[in-house]
Amino acid sequence: MQIIQVQSIQTETFLDNNLVVIGILLTISVIIILWYVKGIILIRWFEVGAICIGLFTLYHQYREFQLANIEREQETIARAWQILTTVAPGNSGKREALELLSNKGISLRSIDLSCQKHGTLLSLSSNGFNKDKNFNHNRCQGAVYLYGLNLHVNKLHNKNYVTDITGSRFQYANLENGNFSDVIINEVDFSYTNLRNSIFIYTNSKIKDHLENVNFTGANLINVEFSNIDVFSKGNPARFHKSLLMDATFKHSELWEADFSDANLFNTSFDDVYINSANFTGAYVKKTNFKNTYGLEKFQLALSWVWADTQISNLPQFPDEWGIDTQNRGIILFCDPKLKDDFDTITQNIDNFNNVYADIGKKIFKFKTRPLGLPGKVGVHCKRWHEWSNEDKKNWLAEDM
Repeated sequence: MQIIQVQSIQTETFLDNNLVVIGILLTISVIIILWYVKGIILIRWFEVGAICIGLFTLYHQYREFQLANIEREQETIARAWQILTTVAPGNSGKREALELLSNKGISLRSIDLSCQKHGTLLSLSSNGFNKDKNFNHNRCQGAVYLYGLNLHVNKLHNKNYVTDITGSRFQYANLENGNFSDVIINEVDFSYTNLRNSIFIYTNSKIKDHLENVNFTGANLINVEFSNIDVFSKGNPARFHKSLLMDATFKHSELWEADFSDANLFNTSFDDVYINSANFTGAYVKKTNFKNTYGLEKFQLALSWVWADTQISNLPQFPDEWGIDTQNRGIILFCDPKLKDDFDTITQNIDNFNNVYADIGKKIFKFKTRPLGLPGKVGVHCKRWHEWSNEDKKNWLAEDM
């Protein structure tokens, strides 16, 4: 059972009641002063009594009004908790309930709004090989609808509180256009959520740990802004595995051991970001901007890749101190464009390549093993630029040469 916290409401009522008492005392004081000033009797004692009785009646009514307000407030909070905890798919008022509780300074730790609880999660084999390119995100029927969720507390309403959603679960929920600025987000599961156009901007110096052990696996993070993020938690990194980070931005942040393996980093920008021991294995890095990063090492991007027909202007940008010649195409792997169609179909539809490989993988690829996230075998279908034949490179770069 959730505990309803109304301490702030009671405090405000206490202050208001004290102001009423002070007002009554001041009124009586003025009456007494007027009684004696220059010996002029302005009012009679019974009139004083009538005034006091009237003030007492008003005070009593005011108290009843305040108590009624507190009761209504408690009922509103109780209804919000009921909406959140009631199993219901889709748009069932949960966004409004979350925002109401957040603005009242009530902790939202360990809230479960996952598809597993409120919707129906389709199995990978439910419809055979699903050719829908957004299959991972469409696997949930009745995903919780939280479009436009704003958990950024208005400081004018509550100066000393920030929203805390530590340990909450939002798998597959629709959180598009969400505002998670200055929200305590540790150990939260955002896997396969739609967070497109959302913002995670931290300006509150009281929040020390950001995105500790947060799971963004497979999430839609297109055009999301992460700013002033400091992930120092070694051993508990933020996980962006297989996430869609196209056009996303990381600004003025420190990322320790963050996992970007198999992520789509098309046109992602890391601006004034310190990256330490991050994992970019299998990440797609077309037009990714690493120029303004610090601490990033070449070996961290050793298995990142692009299609071999990617034009020079669309290659990732690396820190100047690496001295990478654009014509030489740097340190990443280049994969055979002939695999594009089949690879796009498989990687965007299936959660676990290995589990379904026996059913459909052999129909598409002739090889049995490959690095997870890459469209082919390293050394066969994916190679360093200088390892491809001049004829292949000439064909791929015909428009760019």
